[in-house]
Amino acid sequence: MLLFEHEEAFWKCAESLPEEKLGKVGQHEWAAMEKAKGYVLILGSASFTKAWKNFSKFHAAVSYNQEWYERAKRSNA
Repeated sequence: MLLFEHEEAFWKCAESLPEEKLGKVGQHEWAAMEKAKGYVLILGSASFTKAWKNFSKFHAAVSYNQEWYERAKRSNA
């Protein structure tokens, strides 16, 4: 399974949605991770300037990171 988030779509959401709506992972993605035999993760935004300019929104948009890494580790242990 390949999940792709387009750069423009990421920033459109990050800049327009309230912070409490950002950084959510759907149950479908958690379920897929539990069954995956492998995954590819490409980190970060291509625009560090935007990330630093809108740091609170960027941070909120990626707030799931720690839980994602913990679940990935458990699923592939």
